[in-house]
Amino acid sequence: MNSRFSNRFISIFLILVMIIATAVAARKCAATKKAVPAEKGTTEDKEMYEFIKERNMAKTYAYFEEKYGVSFDEDFWERDYNGENPKEYLDKISEEEYKSIAAAYSIAKELGIDKDFSFKGINERLQKENEERKKRIIEGKVVFGLQQYDFGNYFDYEYSNLRIESVRRYKEKLEITEEKLREIYEKKTEVNPEIKKSFDELKDAIKKELAEEQYELAVKERVSSAKTVSKI
Repeated sequence: MNSRFSNRFISIFLILVMIIATAVAARKCAATKKAVPAEKGTTEDKEMYEFIKERNMAKTYAYFEEKYGVSFDEDFWERDYNGENPKEYLDKISEEEYKSIAAAYSIAKELGIDKDFSFKGINERLQKENEERKKRIIEGKVVFGLQQYDFGNYFDYEYSNLRIESVRRYKEKLEITEEKLREIYEKKTEVNPEIKKSFDELKDAIKKELAEEQYELAVKERVSSAKTVSKI
């Protein structure tokens, strides 16, 4: 039993080492790669694309492991598995994520959210945030959340807040009559009789739901019309 556990632990460790090595190699090559066309209305941001691509390497391996039962080795990225290639899959999912992020950023700017959402801008705020947290810890003050962020979790934090604020502004601009809102409420209660809250109690939640739908549709439309990201 111990031997089996030990072998499994070693296998997992080796897989993680190879994934990390691949990610490091990708970052080292970044300086020699092409610029990445961004979603229309935004600036090119090669570093952001590289960040997305590196994060998706583990996701790509997990996909091929689950679907084809493959093992990670030095030839993993070069092989085809039943017509699917890991490099092409990685490019595909990274491109779609990049386009979606770029679309969200351009919409935010149009909504008046004046912030630099480039890789450089986020990284500068990250460094400032970490310095402030470090200072508070040294001074013995309370620090909520992580003591220090890395770029990945800080990006997730900022991107989540960006989407929340964008939906809030969509909700503020939403043009819909009280009659239409009540109609939506009545349909919801018909479909789900367990809803016990009154129209007045749910009116704001319905408006937020409509704003979220409009926002997601706007993002999807921009993604579908965005330029294709170069293979890099």
